[in-house]
Amino acid sequence: MDNSPTKNSGPSLLANRRAGILISVFLFAFGILCQLPVLTDKFPGLDDSGYLFDGVRLIEQGTLMPLGSGPLSGILNGVLYLFFPRDHMLLGYVSILRRILLLVGIMSAAGIAGKAVGGRWGGWAAIALAAVARPVTTALMVTADSLYSALAGLGFAALIAAWIAEKRNAGAIGVRRWTGIGLLMGLAALARLDGMILGAALIAVIWFFRGRNKSSARDALVFAGAFLAPVVIYIMAYGMASGHWDPQIGQRSYLAFEQGHNFLYTDRYEVIPSPSSAELYGTAEENGYSVPRAILRNPGAFLSRLPKTAANAVRMFYDAYSILGGAMLLFLAAGGALALWNDGRRPVAGLALLWCLPLLGYGLASYRPGFFGMLFPVLLTLVIAGAAPIVPQLWMLLQSKHAPLAGVWLLVMAAMLGAHLAFTAGQIRGWSARRQAEDRYQAWLTELSEQVPRGECIISYGTAEVIYSNHAVYGHWQLFYEVHDPDALRKAMQDAGCRYLVVDDDLRGLAPDFVPIAEDGLTPIYTSRDGSRTIYEWTP
Repeated sequence: MDNSPTKNSGPSLLANRRAGILISVFLFAFGILCQLPVLTDKFPGLDDSGYLFDGVRLIEQGTLMPLGSGPLSGILNGVLYLFFPRDHMLLGYVSILRRILLLVGIMSAAGIAGKAVGGRWGGWAAIALAAVARPVTTALMVTADSLYSALAGLGFAALIAAWIAEKRNAGAIGVRRWTGIGLLMGLAALARLDGMILGAALIAVIWFFRGRNKSSARDALVFAGAFLAPVVIYIMAYGMASGHWDPQIGQRSYLAFEQGHNFLYTDRYEVIPSPSSAELYGTAEENGYSVPRAILRNPGAFLSRLPKTAANAVRMFYDAYSILGGAMLLFLAAGGALALWNDGRRPVAGLALLWCLPLLGYGLASYRPGFFGMLFPVLLTLVIAGAAPIVPQLWMLLQSKHAPLAGVWLLVMAAMLGAHLAFTAGQIRGWSARRQAEDRYQAWLTELSEQVPRGECIISYGTAEVIYSNHAVYGHWQLFYEVHDPDALRKAMQDAGCRYLVVDDDLRGLAPDFVPIAEDGLTPIYTSRDGSRTIYEWTP
């Protein structure tokens, strides 16, 4: 009787593969269920509504955004927009479909990377954690954040999986694999400028970690070519379509620098503090849209700003991960980096830290939770690497006379998972309230369309008006909502002919100085049926 494993390996392998597919499908469905509240949000915030409009303008007008504005987000929204009728009330479904696709991408990145460092169970654990993770929810709220997280995360996962497999003598990393990794990072650079920083650094890092010889130089060149290809092709396409060849990286960076100043000193982007950024550093034009030049004009002011930036970074990190969950994640991630280092997989630990490098760039501006959520697949990989050695030790401890000591580690893991589950439960509890808010938004849009004629200009900070005015395509209204101070408000209403102002909770929170102007100098013409909004009109 032949008992060799060869004859039985086929069915066994097939059964394992089927089981893996079933488990993975279940986990992805679980993730969609857990993230349902954010997935079904039809009214994304102001930043994400801008990316939504980038997609609409691309399809309806053929307008491309410059490289500095992260054009891939608009392209993705535009491609999805093609599947829907040209009805402005259906634009929210573009956001829903986009979020589902990117959630699958983020969970896939986490699973591939988790399997590379922790085996099959490590991969499934990473997918399961991503399903309930608060930072994933945070990243999904903005197209650019979730798109960069998925693409850069998949690039990281593919790179370390190939690297670890190569060290196990499973074959050298070939040209096709380097090309695929480079393309992923090139697309990530089109999603956010973080990808440009990371991709450029990777060219040197690949050469260094792979031996600094002819073979490593070839690998780095293949990666560099694939990384630069999407970027160069897009710059060429943008230049030919628009007639402008400036990628506007400096302009976009300087805008973030000024917005960061406003946010750090006023808690609002829209209202300029005193002293303003222009008073301290000069105007953008005077500095040639160069942030370093602005800082050199007044280094003392920038140094005094750094403590606020650091405090903001800490607050935004814990907003993304929660205090308890964030502390546990950092603890296990540090353990994972140490474990990888001690196991001889130092390049993997170094690459994980490298992926966090673009975060330093936000020190020139300010942080928000989504920036930390983008890194979740990478940080989760370190967590899996840190937990993998602990699990068998826990099992041995449970079987020993010191079993009660295992409770310490179990509490650590339960606390981390519990923080994520509590957030998920809160999201699900608030789902019905969000749906009711969406219904109120849509009812308000109907009222607004009955009170303000088509084509008129409205000053509003309300999400519904921003997303569904469709002024770029349908011309229902002209929405002029980026007004920075009371003088600019008066100028917009008098000189630009923007006659209508909507006063609601958004305006009261973001620009409270505007409300007295409305109440003293404008005429109220309509209050919404629920009493939450009032339309004021300026009469010349």
